[in-house]
Amino acid sequence: MNVGKIRHAVVKLIRFLLNPRLLLCLGLGWMITNGWAYILFGVGNYCDIGWMTVVSGSYLAFLWVPFTPEKIVTIAIAIVLLRRLFPKDEKTLAVLIEAYHKAKVKLGRRRRRKNVVSVQISERTARAPEPSAPATGCGTLGAMPTTGEENNQNAHT
Repeated sequence: MNVGKIRHAVVKLIRFLLNPRLLLCLGLGWMITNGWAYILFGVGNYCDIGWMTVVSGSYLAFLWVPFTPEKIVTIAIAIVLLRRLFPKDEKTLAVLIEAYHKAKVKLGRRRRRKNVVSVQISERTARAPEPSAPATGCGTLGAMPTTGEENNQNAHT
């Protein structure tokens, strides 16, 4: 990759992330998802209110568990707020729409690649030879006699 392309991408990302409107919406989204719990925890400890500390502490403990969807929800709320509060901010919305379309294309490629691999695997399994039918009797010991006359001959010898 070219250094100029990397520099351009980094500058574009920094401008996008440091956009005051986006920062405001991210802050509001964070207050909706997390901030209330931190405030309640502080007020509950300061004023010695047990239920506030318990409720906010348990929610904060849940947030610190790995794989919580809190950050995804925060970003989704920020995007919705950005579209509602600043509908004329075309630059930021254009960057979001461009990122959405790029992700959609990459996901489509990945799905197509996955479908091709699954088709190839199904073709291989369809061409695979079927195992031969096992011999009657006791497997490696050979076939067992099937008539009573053969049993009698083996018993007398």
